[in-house]
Amino acid sequence: MDRSSRRILDCSESLILRSETNSADGSTPGGVERNRPFGSNCGLMTIEIPINNKFAVIALPHVLNVSGQVLFPLRFDGQLWALSHLPFEIDDGWRRWLGLRADTFRDSNLFLLATAPSQSPAGMDNEDKALERAARFLYIALGIQGLHPGHAGLIIQGARLPEPRGFDVQSISDTSRIFRLKGIPSVPFSASSFVRAAQMAANIGKLVDRKKQPRLLKGLRSLISGLETDHGEERLHAFVRALDAVVKLPRGKGNKEFATRCGTFAGRKDTVRKILLELYLLRNAAEHVNDFRTVFADLIEPEIERIVLQRVLQAEKLASSVYIRILSSDNMTASFANDEWLDELWSRTDDELDAFWGGTIDLKKLPEPPMKF
Repeated sequence: MDRSSRRILDCSESLILRSETNSADGSTPGGVERNRPFGSNCGLMTIEIPINNKFAVIALPHVLNVSGQVLFPLRFDGQLWALSHLPFEIDDGWRRWLGLRADTFRDSNLFLLATAPSQSPAGMDNEDKALERAARFLYIALGIQGLHPGHAGLIIQGARLPEPRGFDVQSISDTSRIFRLKGIPSVPFSASSFVRAAQMAANIGKLVDRKKQPRLLKGLRSLISGLETDHGEERLHAFVRALDAVVKLPRGKGNKEFATRCGTFAGRKDTVRKILLELYLLRNAAEHVNDFRTVFADLIEPEIERIVLQRVLQAEKLASSVYIRILSSDNMTASFANDEWLDELWSRTDDELDAFWGGTIDLKKLPEPPMKF
């Protein structure tokens, strides 16, 4: 992570954090509680958003893979927060606004909050779009790293208006759902995971704001679409397409050049090259609506299914690791978004490429998924 990485700021800045505990119960002087572990029960914390501020909050239910060592709330760049408890008290007004979604909101255990002062808090405009985008890009970045909510979350947008109106919810919608292969253990999220996600989110925003869409943005969209489907063929196709955007294959080169260039990220052993070749062949089968089994015609049925599911997982982990590395750095994001630079990069020797990238993911050490999604 380069110098531009976002730092976690002190929780007492900007928004007012209030705790219903007192100093005898462990809160800090003045009723301000700074940090507490994920999932802890040390007092109900609420965030007091100033009057005439707008907000967008993404509520994610049943997130299980955040380390208990992470101290919340975490704050990034002044307007963006990650919280482990409800950012607002659920009163009758909130229940009325949320309707049937109130229970989902209450049962959520991770909240991504973006808030900022507004010149027009009573209406929805570009300010609301910017806040929703900031929270959503953070959610996407966390998803790429492996965050796994139990099901789709909620996106709630609104503002705090002067009394007697108070909090005004102006929009409620659902997030996309991120799927994972069943039976695969999740990697615990640490505080650095959230810092990295904030940096990735900032660079996703820079890609989206470019006048001309770079290959990297198209590849990122493929990666996201792969995470958002639970169909194995579509997942693998999307993940390999995301890698294709980065390695920029010459026309007519196909699977052999894909394996060679992706060796920069996964290693150059013959066993790894075989995996990479099969990933591209499976991608071709999906692209041309052919059965995956045609790639492994010499194997029996149970073995084919086992290998294909393993390749789906390997494609996901490889593509995710590449985009995490790129989007975690301003310099890497700018470079990989430059088509001319990509041509120069892939003209280098294997040794030069390996020195540039500086490490590989071990595809052979990934756990074997169960025999179905």
